[in-house]
Amino acid sequence: MPTFASPAPADALRLRFGLLRSSAEFERSEAWVGRHSRCEIELALAAQFAEREVLPGYCTLCGAETSFGFRTVASGGAPNWREELVCSSCGLISRVRSGFSLLIDLIGGDSTFRVYVTEQASRAYVWLKRRYPDTFGSEFCEEPSKIRRMIAYLAGLSGGERDSIRHEDVRALSMQTGSLDAVACFEVLEHVFEYRTALAEFARVLRPGGVLVVTVPFVVTAPESILRATIDQGGNVRHLLEPEYHGDPINGEGVLCFHHFGWDLLDAVRAAGFADVGLVDCWAPQLGFMGFTGLFVARR
Repeated sequence: MPTFASPAPADALRLRFGLLRSSAEFERSEAWVGRHSRCEIELALAAQFAEREVLPGYCTLCGAETSFGFRTVASGGAPNWREELVCSSCGLISRVRSGFSLLIDLIGGDSTFRVYVTEQASRAYVWLKRRYPDTFGSEFCEEPSKIRRMIAYLAGLSGGERDSIRHEDVRALSMQTGSLDAVACFEVLEHVFEYRTALAEFARVLRPGGVLVVTVPFVVTAPESILRATIDQGGNVRHLLEPEYHGDPINGEGVLCFHHFGWDLLDAVRAAGFADVGLVDCWAPQLGFMGFTGLFVARR
């Protein structure tokens, strides 16, 4: 696995990732020390390009100059950058582009690598499979009507090519031990009550040296994760805080969020069998990476 660079600004063509292995390292980093300056820049850019809602820049995935779309905030504040800044070429949002850029930086361009991504009915899956043909994804769904909608949605994204939807439970993956080069898991673990079991499964299916790339809602000031809901012995959901549901392009009802993660997430990843675990700082306005991404990486 390549060595991570120290936190540094990105140049025009390539993002240099900084790995922060603890809350103490984070508090000394530019991500925290320079947070107010970053916020001022983000607010200024939001105001400057508010009329067109398009920010010019360079996409690390497309390898070309592009524009990043975003929606202005009525109050004049900064948009939710991690969920916006959609590249006009590849169509991917900021946190997905940063996660894929990191993944490519770590495993390289070998098209024979076997990658599992914990989604399938998505633009992200379609893009990654084109880059790594041996990529496969899945959805946690066995309801026929929803699966039919997923198949149709995926076909629309992939130019009409109809593919079956693979069902996987990240707590009990069907893949063989040590069979994968990389796992990409974006905005899924917060919806899994037993997320530690999922992390152990990711470790099991990865080969030695394999890479896990994850994005989650992360509270940088929280030593311990915030449990928003639990499941009792009868299988019933019990809410501890106001219920929070995250959007889903297929399921209009949204998906319940169990966790807002804190720094103990890194300990959980290590306990699952990973090494060199850390939060990744990838803030780079010219590359369309702003806000706080909640991007993590670990090596098997």
